[in-house]
Amino acid sequence: MLLNKWKLIIIFIQTINQSICVDLNNITEKDVDKLQMEYRDMNYVIFVKHPYYIKSHDEENFCPVPYSHVVDYAEISYEGIELIDRSLMIVVYNCVAEKKYKLAYMIFLNAIESMAFTYMYRFCEFAIEMNKRCAEISFYLKVFSDKLTELIPIINREWISPEPYECILDVYENHKSEKYKFNEENENYRNDLLGCMNLMKDKVNFLREAKNETINEMTISKLDRYHNMNYQVINYRLTLKKYSPALKHITGDKNQTSCIICKTEHSGNIWDIYFFSPWAMAGAAICVLAILKHVLYVIN
Repeated sequence: MLLNKWKLIIIFIQTINQSICVDLNNITEKDVDKLQMEYRDMNYVIFVKHPYYIKSHDEENFCPVPYSHVVDYAEISYEGIELIDRSLMIVVYNCVAEKKYKLAYMIFLNAIESMAFTYMYRFCEFAIEMNKRCAEISFYLKVFSDKLTELIPIINREWISPEPYECILDVYENHKSEKYKFNEENENYRNDLLGCMNLMKDKVNFLREAKNETINEMTISKLDRYHNMNYQVINYRLTLKKYSPALKHITGDKNQTSCIICKTEHSGNIWDIYFFSPWAMAGAAICVLAILKHVLYVIN
């Protein structure tokens, strides 16, 4: 069934070694460099003003921490770092030059979060407008499904809230009787998508990307071009490099886990949480087989 491949397996494993362990209380320059290498194409996006990601109080600017679970701190001071009309690469470079590694890391993750949510938000806009015009979206839905399959591991891997994409999954699961054409007006379907958009509305358009247009009066052909522009932005910018490890463990926050390969102690329960995608499990299986082969060789 279409959209079934969106469903990734979430497995919780206790005390297992991990290839990446990022301590949020002690972010290093190496952690920032690794993040930039893993999302190399993100470095060239340009920041614009945004009330959610650039908060001001007490005469200082702050950025939020994007994690979807409870953390020890909810925001980090910019401390004079300029964002507006600068590329992500330059902003991160300036943070690193001043040894503000935690700030650099959070700004980068906020950029990932905003770009992913903006893509999903714009698809919901597109789907709603197409339904108003009784236009079939089965082809576009498949393309969106394919891209979302790539985005979900990134969202889970970086501990960004899964609530928006889970909402979209539920919409299409609840309306699956329409056979994914949605070429008849359906107010309940549109209202459900509006509910998903509401989850993301405060976080969209942090980055300068596709031109912002009013789509209410667009023709179907222009809606098609608008949707394609949205797809191209996410396709060329937010991509996890193939050589990047599939799993990430982040520690150092309240109600989060300790890392068994880290040297320092952290607060929270001792639980290691992993997100597996099918290709990640395939890689893990290869590693297990290699270890077993080595063990058998030693025994013999």
